[in-house]
Amino acid sequence: MLLSVNKVPKKLGTDTLNKVLNFAEKYLKLNPRMNIHIEFVKNKGILWKGQYEGMDQYGETHHIDISDGLEKEDMIKTMFHELVHVKQTEEGDLSIDGKSWKGKLYKTDHMEVDYEHLPWEIEAFKLEEKMWKEFK
Repeated sequence: MLLSVNKVPKKLGTDTLNKVLNFAEKYLKLNPRMNIHIEFVKNKGILWKGQYEGMDQYGETHHIDISDGLEKEDMIKTMFHELVHVKQTEEGDLSIDGKSWKGKLYKTDHMEVDYEHLPWEIEAFKLEEKMWKEFK
């Protein structure tokens, strides 16, 4: 995977970041030519850990934000979680606009499904835990 990273937190470190990303690339079978940009951002609150921002305007680079206020373990788990969303988008399971899963609409202006019940989140949390257990 072709990667650009902004502001790696000291508590995570570049070596650990590289190990996490190499593990995730193999585990998720990500395309090694895929572009991913990870930005570590100021903590946006206790409930906010990270977010898959989607693709850039050219459809070339996936963007992920991770809170820099997390503990190291949570940063790693959050990276795993968000990289699952990259995989889901690449495979066409999760729509680029983040509103449908495998062709079924889950979010519109008139309909909202609770976060924890969204099928792409259920899968991401499940794989995040599996990856964490294997990684550590």
